[in-house]
Amino acid sequence: MPRSLAVTVLVCSVAASISIGPATVPHDRIDYATAIGDSWKAQPLLNIVKLRCADMPVFLEVASKQRCRCS
Repeated sequence: MPRSLAVTVLVCSVAASISIGPATVPHDRIDYATAIGDSWKAQPLLNIVKLRCADMPVFLEVASKQRCRCS
């Protein structure tokens, strides 16, 4: 039983680390930009439906965050 548990943990950790690292940054950046674009398109439509149902529209904006190394 302990050996099968060790193999399972090893397989899970290898599978989890495949999508981590510098090689995945360009792919993840494109996915992030696509998700932001899709949300910008969906937000006005959702607000139109909310206005139709007499609900308050919500406007959210994603801002770019940069890490500051302040001493």
